Amino acid sequence: MTRTDSKDVTLSEDRAEVALNATFEICQLSRHLAGLEMTDENDYVLRGIALRINSLNGVVLSALNEPNVTTSDLRYTVYGVSNGARE
Repeated sequence: MTRTDSKDVTLSEDRAEVALNATFEICQLSRHLAGLEMTDENDYVLRGIALRINSLNGVVLSALNEPNVTTSDLRYTVYGVSNGARE
């Protein structure tokens, strides 16, 4: 994804509520998938994907609702490095 400008994003209270509810639902779905009994190697892949989705969902939730979480911390979760560079 390429960023074209550096404008701040402002959400109405209603849009923020919808976004936060969506992150809650994503969290619950990914936790459910991650908690399923593992019966073959494909289940481990599914579990790993569910855990990554949950982690990325946490970034969105933190970006929307937790101003004390630094952008550097968010970048680290997404990219694995603090400066946003993808290796």
